[in-house]
Amino acid sequence: MNIFNEEFVDVLHDTLKEKPYCSAESYNELMRLAEAESRWDTAPLQDDEDQTLVSVIIPTHNRPDMLIRAVDSVLAQTHKALEIIIVDDASTDDTMTRIPEHYAGESRVTYLRNEKSLGPGLTRRRGYLNSKGDFVIYLDDDDYYIEPRFFEKALAVHKENPSLALVAGNTITYNNERGICIYKLLNVSGFLKKEDYLLGFISKYDKPSSSFPSMFRRSMLESAGFKDMQMMNDSSIYLRSLCFGDAYFLDMIVGIYVLHGSNISTALPHKFLMENLEEKKNIYHLAKAQYTCDVSKWYREQIYSSVRYYFAGTKSTAEQRKEVLAWCDENCGNVRLLLVRSGIRMVLKRINPIRLARKMYWHLRHLVKEQQKKHGGKS
Repeated sequence: MNIFNEEFVDVLHDTLKEKPYCSAESYNELMRLAEAESRWDTAPLQDDEDQTLVSVIIPTHNRPDMLIRAVDSVLAQTHKALEIIIVDDASTDDTMTRIPEHYAGESRVTYLRNEKSLGPGLTRRRGYLNSKGDFVIYLDDDDYYIEPRFFEKALAVHKENPSLALVAGNTITYNNERGICIYKLLNVSGFLKKEDYLLGFISKYDKPSSSFPSMFRRSMLESAGFKDMQMMNDSSIYLRSLCFGDAYFLDMIVGIYVLHGSNISTALPHKFLMENLEEKKNIYHLAKAQYTCDVSKWYREQIYSSVRYYFAGTKSTAEQRKEVLAWCDENCGNVRLLLVRSGIRMVLKRINPIRLARKMYWHLRHLVKEQQKKHGGKS
């Protein structure tokens, strides 16, 4: 057994002494992933009688086995009023024949296919435009649910709190290549006002691992302009929805976020960055119109964060960097000084200050000697 998984089991058990984050079903799946023998007894599940329609949108590309696992985890929910919309982004394997055949007898599953690849954002948008549910979930094909009561619980909280744009749960990350579970629960619980969460998004309050642990209220997505979105990634989904509604966080582990080699790269392609900057500008204007507080500082920090990440982690040309800085000058002000300060801080973190001081001393001493030579030995 992996040592990290042994630690994971210990930490999970310590957490469960404080709060019952796991049902028997989710606990048993976590123990299976961690290769642990411990199991809890399960009882038959009672179907939820609520007939509110929940739309689950799943973009996919060349991962039919993972896709089936994801879809089956939705069908296993106690809430049965579902429509699952699979949008195949031009897969080149057997997805287009295998998936329709596999779910031929399941009326709640709809399969759509892009004839040419549109990318994950526009593929999610196509799924959204074809959905009808009062509540919406975005599930990636490699992630899946382990808590069968999540939809039921999230709906109940939504109905008790009509101001909510989203209800979210916790996830466990599973590194598929290393075979280990990674434990990190969100640092927020219960009700959180939209302004507080948006202004503290990531900097103060954790973002859920992906979009799938959250159930969104459709009416607020409509107000946020989801029909016209081009950049429909995790952060933009959360931030747009928070312009119009509050958030609630369940003390519940609802699913598994799967980490593997084919996840989106940590480097930002230039085109993606420019689209991301435009989307953040759109969100800024939405928040500015809805909130009474000033969001200009938050907007500038959001832009700076994206640009800094791009400059630090992406190989870009001089022309591309020039385009990014020109966009910033036009839309949020000069970020060059902030980038320089950030670079200096990064360098100082990597350099031992004592060693740096010694280098500066000997460098200055050398300069003094050179000057003395030029002036005939005079200081």
